[in-house]
Amino acid sequence: MMYSIVDFDGTLLQKQTVPHLLKTWKVRGLHLKAYRRVYRWMIIRYIRYKLKIFGLNQKTFRLTAMQRMTELFALLTKEQLHAFFQDAYQRTQPHINEAVVRAIKEDKQNGMTIILLSGNYDAFLNCFKPLGFDVVLGTKLFDASQQLIQHPNIIIGDKKVDLIESYFPHIDWKNTKGYADAYYDLPILSKVGLPIVVTPDKKLMHYAKEKGWTLMYQS
Repeated sequence: MMYSIVDFDGTLLQKQTVPHLLKTWKVRGLHLKAYRRVYRWMIIRYIRYKLKIFGLNQKTFRLTAMQRMTELFALLTKEQLHAFFQDAYQRTQPHINEAVVRAIKEDKQNGMTIILLSGNYDAFLNCFKPLGFDVVLGTKLFDASQQLIQHPNIIIGDKKVDLIESYFPHIDWKNTKGYADAYYDLPILSKVGLPIVVTPDKKLMHYAKEKGWTLMYQS
């Protein structure tokens, strides 16, 4: 069995998810007082991240931002949250990287199992399954009893490799393809035999050119 592993933020989706979810939350007029509190918190941390102070980098900023988003999710019922994710999904349509969609369709035609792998919330990622994904793996937002997890275990870095190997213990990494855009995706890109970097950040671009990896740009 051959696999094709596709990253989400910046790869399949040509924008970052947390700002998109915040915008959707505001447009829907959901709990605006709580929204403003979380939004102000994120703006302050974003400025610190851009100024590279207090040890904030892209990875740590994203982790903390996702944890704060969970506070907003806790204000909704499960049904309301799923409706919110469906709305957010519809609003992503202009930002889906069609070059990646075409690539995974070709991979599927070649008999590969297509996996959407991300640190993002699995309840949101599942909305994208109709694009051709056989398996969707992400940060679990609900526990076994379908209760919202207040402090979800964000899947990032080496945790992505562990998650793949827990679902596919006999995976042949050398015959696996991987699509990703960020330097912190190296644990997966370095594992697969066919790494493809999609509109990579500067650090990953430099690394990919040294390694001779395939480059793909947004459509």
